[in-house]
Amino acid sequence: MVVLKDISETVQRVAEAIAAVLNVDVEIVDADFVRVAGTGVAKKKIGLRMDYGVINREVQRRRQALVVPEPGKHEYCINCPIHENCHYHAQIIYPILYKEQCIGSISLITFTEEQEKNLLDNRDRLMDFLYRMADLISSKIAENILLGQVIVTTSELQAVINAVGQGIIAVDRQGNITHFNRMAEKLLQTESEEMIGKNIEAINPESPFMQVIEKGQGYLEKEILFKSRKGDIGLVSSFQPIFANREVVGAVAVIQDIKSVGKFIHSLTGHGNYGLDNILGKSDLIIKLKQQVQKIAKSNSTVLIRGESGTGKELFARAIHAESERRKGPFIAINCAAIPETLLESELFGFEEGSFTGAKKGGKVGKFELAQQGTLFLDEIGDMPLHLQAKLLRVLEDKSFERIGGLNSVKLEARLITATNRDLEGMVQRGEFREDLYYRLNVIPFVVPALRERTEDISLLLGHFLDYYNTILNKSVSGFTEEAETVLLRYSWPGNVRELQNTVEYCTHMADAYIEMNHLPKRIRQTLAAVDTRPLGVRSLDTVEKELIMNALNYFGNSLEGKKNAAAALGIGLTTLYRKGKKYDLADFSN
Repeated sequence: MVVLKDISETVQRVAEAIAAVLNVDVEIVDADFVRVAGTGVAKKKIGLRMDYGVINREVQRRRQALVVPEPGKHEYCINCPIHENCHYHAQIIYPILYKEQCIGSISLITFTEEQEKNLLDNRDRLMDFLYRMADLISSKIAENILLGQVIVTTSELQAVINAVGQGIIAVDRQGNITHFNRMAEKLLQTESEEMIGKNIEAINPESPFMQVIEKGQGYLEKEILFKSRKGDIGLVSSFQPIFANREVVGAVAVIQDIKSVGKFIHSLTGHGNYGLDNILGKSDLIIKLKQQVQKIAKSNSTVLIRGESGTGKELFARAIHAESERRKGPFIAINCAAIPETLLESELFGFEEGSFTGAKKGGKVGKFELAQQGTLFLDEIGDMPLHLQAKLLRVLEDKSFERIGGLNSVKLEARLITATNRDLEGMVQRGEFREDLYYRLNVIPFVVPALRERTEDISLLLGHFLDYYNTILNKSVSGFTEEAETVLLRYSWPGNVRELQNTVEYCTHMADAYIEMNHLPKRIRQTLAAVDTRPLGVRSLDTVEKELIMNALNYFGNSLEGKKNAAAALGIGLTTLYRKGKKYDLADFSN
């Protein structure tokens, strides 16, 4: 409930200011008709309830100002027991409103004829003045409420900051420490009282706080040296700038020791969205794969997931993790093909400070270390360089690893799952992949089928992604026309589920009520133009031939070597492959 007494000091100052300017007595009462402020005779009655206050009650009830030329004779005064002996002369009473609620009233009181004349002669000007004073009091009420909310929010924020399991340090634009939670105290063996207000550069000149503030860009998982009472401590840290009105006003760091990093990552990413329920499909193939996942999850053996690009290999890897006893640990994924060969080793194993030119201070934690107590997923394992294959084999055999430049071994406590869309057996024969590592990784083989092998799941996936993109894009597309859905069911989906998802996203952008033929991507319409009227399952020889060529190229790649292998697998010459590639307008065959 809004009450004037919460800002009684401010209200009293307003009353005194009004009295000094107008040379009249001022009385301010709240909604309970208790005097909150006053001057002259009324000042002695502050804190006391009005005995009668008939006029004030009417003003507050009606929420309208009132000028009373002759108190005691006004119609509202008739019910007042002392109306015949009222010692007031003229009065002006003005309501104080806050969000359309009357929370009190201001009274200008005169006791002499001179005061009365001055009041009545200037009533319009005084009414405007009282309007401004009432509005001032109302704004002070709003400020007080906001201040109270800020205090509560600050207390809640401080409680949350102290409750989290990671250290949190925040600085302002100048680098002065504004927050230093209990876990930060524990990690750095320092009391927050000693740190608040100090400049971070004076305490820890190597920290990137000021760089984050200047650039407005954060860092994730940097191992930074922090100074503590026991010396320098290497802590895994994430830095983020703090923005207000699109300007950087400070920065915050989340710090933790290396052992807790995996749990922290898991707490951020969770695992609820990656279980078996997230794998959509009603086909026998998917049902059997889900059953296989449950069996595989019970062990710690390495798993090699095979399948074409876009089939959802990582989704199955996450499901294996989510169904295992390691589900409470982190799931760390890294794509071996997406990271330059020169950086892949340090990404996997981390490095110590000074281990090579340009190595940052404090070193870096690798993915193997981050995945402790959880699962490490190496995607595109077929693209791993041979020298790293040898190191990975040694890690699997020794159950331990070292950081680059490090002397201490770290025990491997993570399960390894790998995936590829490449022909590892062929790579082994060509000397491109170590045979001994292949057998180490392929303890439990797991094959994810192409979408064309489980066509009964296509309708389900189309509906799922349509619902998803309707929500994301704020659209209300009702579905697919029969013609469009038939075409999508006939299509071979060389890009598998990923291609289907992207197709539905595109169609949702283009369509309004229903997704029709003209909303489908051109490549799909052209591919199936010749078979629109054929029964489902009957396709032209050209369509089948084009599909076989595309599948072979997806498997072997579009490089010259890949095309040679694709031609050999198809039983045709390279020249014939190029001729047919141009015939079907396939990518990389236009020249």
